[in-house]
Amino acid sequence: MATLLVSIDGLGEFSSSESDLFECLVSVRRRLEPLGIRICCNGARRDAYPSRMNRDMGGGLKVQVRRMGRPTTLNDVKETFAPADAADIGTVEEQETYYGDWLRVLRSLA
Repeated sequence: MATLLVSIDGLGEFSSSESDLFECLVSVRRRLEPLGIRICCNGARRDAYPSRMNRDMGGGLKVQVRRMGRPTTLNDVKETFAPADAADIGTVEEQETYYGDWLRVLRSLA
C-alpha cells in the first residue's frame, strides 16, 4: 500500500492510500478537481499514463508520455511527480479517455 499526502496552503491536507503512488495521485486529483485545483506534475498530464509493469514493480513512480498512433519508448518515460507545464495537465477523466483512445489506436495499427 502506498500513501500520498498533498498539503495546500489555505486548504489543508489531502491524503490517499492506494495500491501505488499513481493511483494515490488520481484519488487526490479527483478531490481537488471540483475545487478548480490541478497538480502540475507528469502524472497529471492528459497524455501520460503508467505501464502495468511500472505500477506493479515501480510503485507508480514513473509514467509514459503517450503519443497517439505510436508505441512508447524509453525516451517517453518520466517521473510521475516531476513538474509539468500547466497546459499539458488534464482532468482524471481526460487522462483516462486519452489512454483508452491511445490503446485503441495502437491496437488498430497492429
